[in-house]
Amino acid sequence: MAQMCSKYSCKRATRRWPLAMFYNLVDIAALATYIIYAENQSNIMPSNLTRRRFLVQLSLDLCHNNILRRSQNQHVIGKPNLRSAICDMLGYELPLTAQYEPEISQLNESSRTKIQGKCHICASQDKRQRNSRKRCTKCEKPVCNQHTKRGETCQAC
Repeated sequence: MAQMCSKYSCKRATRRWPLAMFYNLVDIAALATYIIYAENQSNIMPSNLTRRRFLVQLSLDLCHNNILRRSQNQHVIGKPNLRSAICDMLGYELPLTAQYEPEISQLNESSRTKIQGKCHICASQDKRQRNSRKRCTKCEKPVCNQHTKRGETCQAC
C-alpha cells in the first residue's frame, strides 16, 4: 500500500503534522476507492481505466459541485480569468447576463472594479475608514470584506 500510495500522492512538504496526516488519509482513501472500483469493474467488463486517469476523474467529480456553486456567484463570475477557468472545467459556456457584466465605467485602467468608497460600518464603528470595491446589494452603500455577510449584504442589513 505504501508503495502504491507513493506513486501517485498529493503530499506536499509541510511542518504541520495535522496537514501531513490529512495528505496521508487522502492518499489512502484514493487508493482504496480505486481498488474497489477496479474490483467492481472487473466483474462487469475489463477496464482500461488506469489509476492516474481514475484519480484525475475523481478529483474533477469532487470539485464539480463547488465549481457549479461558484459559477452562480456574481462577484466570482465577473472576473474574466475565473470565468474562463470555470467554463473550461464545466465544459460549456456560462450564459451572459446583465448582473455578471460590469459596466465599463465601473472599471479602472487595470480592468479592476473602481474603489466605490469607504466602508460605512468601519467609519461609524472602527474609525478605520477602509476603502472598498464592494457595495451592499440591499442598501447600495460601500462595505469592506470584514463587514459583509456571504459577500453580498452588509451586517447592518
